[in-house]
Amino acid sequence: MPKVREGYAEKKKQEILEAAKRVCKSKPVHDVAMRDIVLESGMSQGGVYKYFSNLDEVFVGLLNQESVSYKVKDKIEALLQTKKDPFEVLHNFIMYIGEHIQESMTAGGEIYFELVALYSKDPQRFMKIEDQLVEVSNLKYIQKKLHDFITQQIEVKNFSPSVPTDDLLAFMATTINGITQNPAPVYNVDEQKQVAEAANVERHVNTLSIAVRKLLGE
Repeated sequence: MPKVREGYAEKKKQEILEAAKRVCKSKPVHDVAMRDIVLESGMSQGGVYKYFSNLDEVFVGLLNQESVSYKVKDKIEALLQTKKDPFEVLHNFIMYIGEHIQESMTAGGEIYFELVALYSKDPQRFMKIEDQLVEVSNLKYIQKKLHDFITQQIEVKNFSPSVPTDDLLAFMATTINGITQNPAPVYNVDEQKQVAEAANVERHVNTLSIAVRKLLGE
């Protein structure tokens, strides 16, 4: 029996995941089927199923590619160590979320955001894959650090929230999730119609920063 060279299986898995990415870019994630990935990979059905037994295993592989990077950790650490006014740190923190979202979308990260939305709408399906996720995602890590920072600043009286802290954090998480899912729309108040812009994430995130800082007593 011929000896399989070291790293062959991992190489094949990556080829399948790259095929899955191409499929996810060509159609909505919720419409993707294993057959689409098999055809795109150029492998036999048995060859693909040897490495991924179902669609959720493929999606888990894609989600795990978005685990926390040292680049993100270093950026957050630098933000937290600055001696600036807490409200300025908060603004920079929130704006960095926008930078990260834009960078992720440019690099194909919109697939990750679609997958998060897919599983958030189907908690039972998510429960089946939860223990297969190796690490928290970059965006979740940034949000957790931001939440910790806000909570700490409230405790030392630097922030004076006008709403319950849990409500504020939930508002932030919901807004950020909305930006990742649909960053382009802007509403023209005068004409009462939706207009599209190519790059809107920064505007939305800046508005979020203004709202949060006001709610925290700036």
